[in-house]
Amino acid sequence: MLTEYLNYIIALSYVIGAVLLAKFFVSIVIERYLLRLTKKTRTHIDDLVVSTIRWPVYYGIIIIGLYHALKLVLPGYSSLIDLGLKAILILFGTWLLIKFSDFVIKAYALRVMGKKRIKVEEDVIALIQRLAKIFIVIIGAIIILDEAGIEVTPLLAGMGIAGLAIALALQDTLSNFFSGIYLIFDKPFKVGDRIQLNGEFGEIIDVGLRSVRIRRLDNTLVTIPNSELAKSRIVNLSAPDLRMRIKLPIGVAYGSDVQKVKKVLLKILRNTQGVLQEPEPKVRFKEFGDFSLNFEMVFWIDDIRNRWDIVDAINCKIDKEFKKAGIEIPFPVRTVYLRREK
Repeated sequence: MLTEYLNYIIALSYVIGAVLLAKFFVSIVIERYLLRLTKKTRTHIDDLVVSTIRWPVYYGIIIIGLYHALKLVLPGYSSLIDLGLKAILILFGTWLLIKFSDFVIKAYALRVMGKKRIKVEEDVIALIQRLAKIFIVIIGAIIILDEAGIEVTPLLAGMGIAGLAIALALQDTLSNFFSGIYLIFDKPFKVGDRIQLNGEFGEIIDVGLRSVRIRRLDNTLVTIPNSELAKSRIVNLSAPDLRMRIKLPIGVAYGSDVQKVKKVLLKILRNTQGVLQEPEPKVRFKEFGDFSLNFEMVFWIDDIRNRWDIVDAINCKIDKEFKKAGIEIPFPVRTVYLRREK
């Protein structure tokens, strides 16, 4: 009986000693010395490591003390206590790996993509972090089951079959998902860009992991799955900047003074707001048409979003200035010859 009480007292001393040791180690060794030391370094990785291991170390020391106490007072459950300690240590290791993976993935992604001058979206980083967490948790669970003597090979085979079935069932969804990652990293466009897709114009409203939303010129919203968009020919009208070159054809009647026409058209281009003077606007006499002398106005505008307003302003000025200058804009004319039967 005395030996049994003595074991309880020793076990209690193990627990109390573990708590005191844990507090001493955390407050003195980690907080007073290690954290102050890591703050003096340039990198933040060591600060993260020390801050992350602080509470796992604290509880780990207490658990080890509790483990020895239980082994002393419950000798008949020694194997079960050993298994419990291993499971707890594996859980601690899994938790630490999850914490480190979050920081490492974000830091590495920002560093690598920064060198390539690619902006990494927060939702992509969060997605990769979530997948890493799932992977680490599965590995931790498999290790715990293996330590408990449970055969994991059939379980892994079943998970593989189930994963294949799910992948086949979600084939379209997964295709859109991976196409979304490609679009986000490859950056053929960004939110706010004007694009031309399958002959239609629109503005990018949202780029997601499943689809892209585009607002067309008639203010209707179109949602396109990423898998279709990744295979399409996309013309980004906003890249590399919002400037745009425009070719505007115009025809005048035969007999018009060519130099006078070019002079009037150049004057219009030089006095229209939104038309850039560098590169210099040009007017070319392009061809002798069926019923008109055909010219082509080539000029740059400062913002593609103002394209139709600028073209409208130019056309209105052409009509006004041509009337002043007596330059005629012809309409199609056909001469029909009739042969008279004798």
